[in-house]
Amino acid sequence: MTRPLVSLREILAPAEADGYAVGAFIMCNAETADAIMAAAQQEKSPVIVMLGPKEEPVLGLQNTVQIVSTLAHNYDIPVCLHLDHSRDPAQVQAALEAGFPSVMVDASSRPDEENAQITRRIVELARKTGATVEAEIGFVGFPEMTTEADNTNSNPAESRLTQPAAAEHFVRVTGIDALAVSIGTAHGRNPGRPELDFQRLAEIERRVEVPLVLHGATGRAPDQIRRAIQLGIRKVNVATDLARVFADTMAEALQEGQGFFWHADAIVQVKQRWVALTRRWIEVLGSKCQIVDRGG
Repeated sequence: MTRPLVSLREILAPAEADGYAVGAFIMCNAETADAIMAAAQQEKSPVIVMLGPKEEPVLGLQNTVQIVSTLAHNYDIPVCLHLDHSRDPAQVQAALEAGFPSVMVDASSRPDEENAQITRRIVELARKTGATVEAEIGFVGFPEMTTEADNTNSNPAESRLTQPAAAEHFVRVTGIDALAVSIGTAHGRNPGRPELDFQRLAEIERRVEVPLVLHGATGRAPDQIRRAIQLGIRKVNVATDLARVFADTMAEALQEGQGFFWHADAIVQVKQRWVALTRRWIEVLGSKCQIVDRGG
């Protein structure tokens, strides 16, 4: 059985109906994209393969679409290719033109009205190709990856929590398909994070009619993730966990080889570890075996 790449709307609608979340896992090359899809196939789960702005130069947008599309034909699960966290509207437009079925435009560091205006323009472009759009209101910070640009914008680098009323207005005026919310998470490794604001999440879910997205999930206990899913989270981004596995594998290979390792051997090891980690996340998110009765 083969399937074309699907949009975020197609992959999250069943999750919304049945109360689970779908993992969005960062890729950096063809091998890691294949590992993500292989893990989802083994777990009989839908999956979202993400390309972030840092990863985009590795293959480029058009090559990424072609490679992920080709690999997806080897699996009989729904696969969504998603551009994650792009702060550059021109890059988002280029991704849509290249054939991405889903994109995220992230103008959350800007004032809310400017965020809405930028996002609305991307939604209008996406509708022409049938793609879906994720955006963010509030601000999920990057405590370990703060850039000069982060320090000069009007918001601090740490998380600025999403206001439920603002989220409701933002979704209504932009027409987005999924909303990333800030409820106490942060991107990157950040030990000792505070508890998630579940009361805030419940109020946002009550006001907003599109699926909600959790960024910065790395390091969270599974029970916190599952509670967030019970309260409406339908997409969970996983990046730092995977990046750590990649870095650790390369460091181990370098140490074992006393300063040298054969690249192909290390990449195979990365793939095996990414499959195992992705499968564990799928278990936590509740998407395991969710496609058995979906048909083609």
